[in-house]
Amino acid sequence: MGKYFDSFDGQTRDELLAGTEVPVLLSNASVKAGTEIERGQLLVDAGSGFVSLVGAGDASLTGASFFIAKEGYASVSLDGVTTVYDSGRFNREKIGVSDGVTLSAFEEPLRKENILLTSIQEKF
Repeated sequence: MGKYFDSFDGQTRDELLAGTEVPVLLSNASVKAGTEIERGQLLVDAGSGFVSLVGAGDASLTGASFFIAKEGYASVSLDGVTTVYDSGRFNREKIGVSDGVTLSAFEEPLRKENILLTSIQEKF
């Protein structure tokens, strides 16, 4: 059905989100011109006021804020705004990161911001 959606027992579910045990909060985030974001990517604001895809060293940044992209976004020539998840419970298999970035390095910083990672449960 697609990268984020699956059907089970006749119902379509969004596999990026992994439940409602943690409140799902959304906010708007500024994006620099020329930035492309895909739904489900792990993003960081390192203090510049703009989000970007996380890099390998970003897990140890002091004062950085982390988010997960709610939707795809491409900013061509102007700075823009996109919607991001501030908190929630997400399936790690659906979180996008750059090559060379290990998602497990971000688990503790994410947990501090109420972004919890779990794994997709196999259908029985």
